[in-house]
Amino acid sequence: MRKALLLLLTSSALCANESTQPAIYLSDTLTTSLYDHQPRDYFWFCFATHDGILVGKRIVWPPGQYDPRELYKMRQQTVALRYTAHNIWVIRTDGKEVKLKREESYPEFAEGCQKIANTGK
Repeated sequence: MRKALLLLLTSSALCANESTQPAIYLSDTLTTSLYDHQPRDYFWFCFATHDGILVGKRIVWPPGQYDPRELYKMRQQTVALRYTAHNIWVIRTDGKEVKLKREESYPEFAEGCQKIANTGK
């Protein structure tokens, strides 16, 4: 009982400390690669925050999960997100969060996002 109460208090404190911040949803792109001989689509997103450009990616797997293309409705708008060194959570159009993996393996996309952020287009 004591361990359960401690776990509950700890997780509540973690949730209370996590806060969202505004960011501009700059751009997105789609790439496809093979995984176990099957094509897999990766959805890439970039955001401008007060800390700089954040790039994240997401796949739709397994079928039936939230379709990241729903975020396209918010392009060039201010969104609410939170992030760590490994992940980005963006508030979706339905008010829930979608989790993206922070990624630095697509520098061309990140550079394009930086140009968008610098020019405002």
